[in-house]
Amino acid sequence: MYLEFYENSSESCNIHSTRRSRLHTVNNIQKYVKTKLKSGNVSFYICGELFIHEKSIMEKRVVCKSFLNDKRLIGYEELVDFLNKMQDKYPMGYKYPSNEYPKIYIPIHLSDSHISLYEVKWEYYIE
Repeated sequence: MYLEFYENSSESCNIHSTRRSRLHTVNNIQKYVKTKLKSGNVSFYICGELFIHEKSIMEKRVVCKSFLNDKRLIGYEELVDFLNKMQDKYPMGYKYPSNEYPKIYIPIHLSDSHISLYEVKWEYYIE
């Protein structure tokens, strides 16, 4: 599964009640946020949903931009539907990776011809 993520975007989004109380209703938060932590891990937020790249155990690789040509990038609305289903099925958390839960990647554009693919896992938290 590959998620849409535009690191330099100034786009904002509104969070609403379909988020199942993961976050309160909020208007105009930055849609895409990437934060590098001292540990080397990287946090990615998509409209407040947290995805973590754990440097010591998760894959990060540089590929040609054309690698994504045959991949479908998942947008925010489809992502929320998927996360709601996961939360319903595994209310106490899930095992990552597993046969039921696909690996998730966030592409970061490095240049006109290359991207970094970060393997990430969704972190359930209540604000």
